Amino acid sequence: MSRLSFLPLNIVRQSSLEVEEMRTKGELHLSFFPSASSHTSPEEAWATAFHDLSQRIRRFFVRPEPHRRALTYIRGLMSPAERKNGWQVAEALGEATPYAVQHVLDRARWDCDGVRDELRAYILETLATSNAVVVIDETGFLKKGTKSVGVQRQYSGTAGCIENCQVGVFRTSASSRGHTLLDRRRMLQCIFDAGLPVAWVTGDTVYGSAQSLRADLEARKPRVCDFR
Repeated sequence: MSRLSFLPLNIVRQSSLEVEEMRTKGELHLSFFPSASSHTSPEEAWATAFHDLSQRIRRFFVRPEPHRRALTYIRGLMSPAERKNGWQVAEALGEATPYAVQHVLDRARWDCDGVRDELRAYILETLATSNAVVVIDETGFLKKGTKSVGVQRQYSGTAGCIENCQVGVFRTSASSRGHTLLDRRRMLQCIFDAGLPVAWVTGDTVYGSAQSLRADLEARKPRVCDFR
């Protein structure tokens, strides 16, 4: 998994049209855009948010070049490209090869744990509410080859049948202010350790039937709901 998979950029994934719609409905939380005002255009709000967040993570990169490359990579992830592997992201960025993207993900020196911690701080500042919900769910990634980690013939909800695929489990924190993935691993522990308010934890019967998971959650006293 990419070390940049869950950078704190949930809000900047929103398009200009979404930002404009939020403002029209009175739902544009200025905490997302500290420099924004009622006269700020959606494009300016987006650019300002991206810049502010990029500066928050700057200190975790040893050199400026990987930091700039990381930001370029994130823009590629937010591009209309249908697939987001190294080659497709590089093409969306107008580059002939994915080598620069691969370098920042694999060999460049930067503190991925520090970026993760900054993400948690950002989420607490902008998205945390007392009625926040953690959603646990899995999705399948259909594959043609056999080299990807965890790929095998197994049931995929995406396909609705047994296919050659990977299955990833994702946990999202959602509130009235927005939603985001929070961590690369041990996400539930991360949420509680960070002090993020959690009113509910939801998931389907697979997770609701996991007694150890339910016991751990109930000990922490969020309300637990499993969909059957």
